[in-house]
This record gives sequence, C-alpha cells and structure tokens, in this order.
Amino acid sequence: MSHEDVRSLKDVESLEQAYQELAVQAHLLKNEAKDRWASLKADWVRLQRELEPARGAGHHAAQEIGSAASLLAGSVRDGLAELRRSLPGSH
Repeated sequence: MSHEDVRSLKDVESLEQAYQELAVQAHLLKNEAKDRWASLKADWVRLQRELEPARGAGHHAAQEIGSAASLLAGSVRDGLAELRRSLPGSH
C-alpha cells in the first residue's frame, strides 16, 4: 500500500494496533534504534492530533485523510516496519 492509499480510519486503526504492539516491545530496542523510536513516537502523536476530527465522525464511515496526514501515516508505517525488523527474533 502506498502512502497515498491511507484513506480510511480502518487503515489508521491497523497502524494503531501495530503502534501499540511495538510500544510494548520498545524497551528491547538497541540503543541506536531508540532515537528512531523517539522520532516515530512524536510523529504518532502528531498523526493522532491531525486525525482527531475524523475520529469524531465515526469509525464505520470511510473518511478522506488529508495528504499531509496520509504522508505522515506512511512515514509511521515505514518506521514501525523498520523497528519491527530491528527487534530480536524478527529476522
């Protein structure tokens, strides 16, 4: 899925699940990955703020996400994948 394909709250909910799973494992990250985690965490908070109005509209209706939020969601997705690969036992 490309960055531009993040179009519904369901996509964001999948990101949220991946984010929460990695949050639990973040303490296992190597030192060099901790800076990336901090940056990803800041991006996640920013994405949540940008999506707050869409969440209020209801989870079942497909919502258009602005291009900036879509790019940010793609960045979060890529960062989560990168961090997941860096975890012990994920190779």
